Amino acid sequence: AIADAMQQNNYLQREITAARTVYNSRVTQWNTDIFSWPTKMIVAAQQGYTTRIPFTATAETREVARGKFF
Repeated sequence: AIADAMQQNNYLQREITAARTVYNSRVTQWNTDIFSWPTKMIVAAQQGYTTRIPFTATAETREVARGKFF
């Protein structure tokens, strides 16, 4: 049972890492696109689009998570 839980935990950690990587990649592309001149920048300004902040976790948050997930 513990081995299964650890295996599931490892799987979930990989999935979260993959999702974070995709999200951050798309945020980077979004932030680049809304500053592309001229068309995208003009449309972004007219529509009120703003930059997005990539997901990051502090060292403290990561340490707390490690303590809770084996």
